[in-house]
Amino acid sequence: MEKVRAHLSEFPSSQRREILYFLVRYFKQSHHLEKAGKNVFDDVFARTPDPKIYDATLAIISIVEASYGKPANQFDGRTSYKVIDQLTEIDREIDDEPSQNDLERASAFFQKI
Repeated sequence: MEKVRAHLSEFPSSQRREILYFLVRYFKQSHHLEKAGKNVFDDVFARTPDPKIYDATLAIISIVEASYGKPANQFDGRTSYKVIDQLTEIDREIDDEPSQNDLERASAFFQKI
């Protein structure tokens, strides 16, 4: 998972969380994706991820699959959940930093009072 961490480190925390969101969805559904024809990027909120998020998610899927030597649709349940646990641990390590928008809104708020 060090390669995954390294790849994620190129993104701000909000984008890391979004990538991890799609990764967890992918590995939860990996054994169904081929049969059901589901697309992990078809979100319940009907939004398409930013192309950088999309590409990074696919790149990390390839990293994980290469580390296990097979595509995720061939993972057994134990392997899928091991990957999900590792991704969840990476998510827990993320320090939330305020976005530029958050900083601007906070600044505007304090200027008003």
